[in-house]
Amino acid sequence: MSARQMAMALVILALGAAGAAFALARDDSFRASVELTPATRGVLRPSIGPAYVRRMLRRGRADLTARLERSGFEPRSLASVRVRGSAFRAPVRVSAAAGTPNRAGRLLTLAVRQIDALSADELADSARGALGSTRRRLADPLLVDPVERVRLVSRVRSIRRYLREPRARFGASRQTVEQPARWADRVVAALPGPFPQRPSPLWAALTGMIAGGLLASIAALAGRRTDAERLT
Repeated sequence: MSARQMAMALVILALGAAGAAFALARDDSFRASVELTPATRGVLRPSIGPAYVRRMLRRGRADLTARLERSGFEPRSLASVRVRGSAFRAPVRVSAAAGTPNRAGRLLTLAVRQIDALSADELADSARGALGSTRRRLADPLLVDPVERVRLVSRVRSIRRYLREPRARFGASRQTVEQPARWADRVVAALPGPFPQRPSPLWAALTGMIAGGLLASIAALAGRRTDAERLT
């Protein structure tokens, strides 16, 4: 192997190693999170906990998977959704991870919207049950306490107002999303265009080697042209 060929091979290997190293220097995922706290709905004072939120996620998994696919996410993205918190103290923290901050935020939004819709349906069912029991209490001929009757009438009105526009058991805080912190991610973030997901180190190495091969080919052609000019 000539010195020139050796130099070309070294350039190809160096660029391949540099591509893999740069990819490994980047974060492979970013996490978005939100806090859910119980919300008073008129006379209804529901509570939530991690077990409740996980149950809503399991119940809506099929619908949520379909929405994720329509939004460009793979079903396995759901595996990144985490629910943390105490069973006895609010808030409940829900988070989701994806390859870019933007995708992490979108994934979390889809998951929380699904939980919110199912929770609203579930609380509406509970409200209808509470409305029926309150009406039966009002119809009880033994109910003679006027103060209690006024309280029950007010309760019926409050539940009816809620049922006209059912909402979930909880309110959600603003999302917080991890931002690029590693030096390689900051370099990529400074480039024009949307922030890209970290590539596979293997593909990054292959891309670097291809670029190195192109440079080596250009250099080889330039060298041959120079040699030809010297001979003429």
